Amino acid sequence: MDSDQQLLAALQSCSLANGQSQTDALAAQFDKALAAAVIATEPKARRITLTAATLHDVTELEAWLRDAKTVIEAALQEGPVIL
Repeated sequence: MDSDQQLLAALQSCSLANGQSQTDALAAQFDKALAAAVIATEPKARRITLTAATLHDVTELEAWLRDAKTVIEAALQEGPVIL
């Protein structure tokens, strides 16, 4: 608004009931905006692929699990991961 007269004219053109409805709607609009902001700022999950292996015994399994854990932990430093 450029002037007090324009502000007064805008206020007079709006009924109190309409103004109250618009004020009441603000809370819902703020909630929707906040939800959208949370979704937009949430880190995007990245898919990582673990190495395939043929395991013959528990020792090989434990070695593969250690390697997989290292890969997953490193990827988690950059955000959520999908396996």
